[in-house]
Amino acid sequence: MTTLLGYITESLICGALFWLLFKLVVQSGGSYGFQRGYLLIASLFTVIFPLINVPVQQTSFIGLSIPELLVYGSGTGYSPSSTGFWQNISGQGWGILFWTISSLFAVNFVFQQLLLLIVSLNGEKSRENGIIVIKSNKISSPFSFFNSIYIHKGLSESFLKAILYHESSHIQRGHSFDIVLISLIKIVQWFNPFIYFLRKSLISVHEYQADGDVIERGINIEEYQTIILNLQFGFSPSVTNRLHNSLTIKRFKKMENLIKTRTSFGSVLIVVLLVTAIFAVISCKNKKETPTVTEQTQSEDKLIDSDKDTYKVPDETSDNNDAVPFTVVSVKPTFNGGDENDF
Repeated sequence: MTTLLGYITESLICGALFWLLFKLVVQSGGSYGFQRGYLLIASLFTVIFPLINVPVQQTSFIGLSIPELLVYGSGTGYSPSSTGFWQNISGQGWGILFWTISSLFAVNFVFQQLLLLIVSLNGEKSRENGIIVIKSNKISSPFSFFNSIYIHKGLSESFLKAILYHESSHIQRGHSFDIVLISLIKIVQWFNPFIYFLRKSLISVHEYQADGDVIERGINIEEYQTIILNLQFGFSPSVTNRLHNSLTIKRFKKMENLIKTRTSFGSVLIVVLLVTAIFAVISCKNKKETPTVTEQTQSEDKLIDSDKDTYKVPDETSDNNDAVPFTVVSVKPTFNGGDENDF
């Protein structure tokens, strides 16, 4: 239980730090490509950093370790063995709960893939510039997944060109790999809200990139925005790139400003330094040296081991006549401040 709770705690801290770094530095000082790469790496590091244990040597003072002394009552209400038993049961319960929920997320991921497979098998297929276009009445909102674009059969021809441009951009940039990766991460990080924040930002970056590609290919901005508004609702699995996924006022504003931001060297440097600091905080653990008492033991042996004579004197207070050892000191005593002959 301690290990699992520790992993969850460190994952939350790690995710919070990466999310804060994205909002304060990466989002304002980096291109969409840099933001995309950071969000993917941050999501991976949130999973990996808590699993890494880099021991850091810590100097400790020489001392003598005294064994712990435990005193128990004579009653039967408590025993160390029973406490350990219930702690183990509790730890197993948390582990079972964690992996049960993770299994549900995994089942949902597989279910999404099955939905895509069913639509692909039943849909009408064609090819556009090497990309598979699947048309089906079950699809209301266009989306793409790897090398396939899914659209409704009755989609207006006036919308088709812009939609194919948009979804082709997702395919050419490999956005489906990002979605699958973040979905797999979510299976083991279902408890971490910052993974959901990172995923949402990643999908928004995907849409900004695709929107920019569409506008650069000559599609009128106002017409394109109208298409997006008309395609807000419809069926599209969560593991796909969806046209309506990030429909916000901010997205429309970004269409009107196509100036591509370059990633500054200062932003990259700050990110590298802070990611290294996060790794040090999360993954580097203190490793204390085992206290040694060798020198102390040797000094005690020297005091005991001497060439002076040892005698035994009977102990009158004891019932038996066991002798009490004492050492005859042959060194003459000295006194400060006087002559020894006067005593």
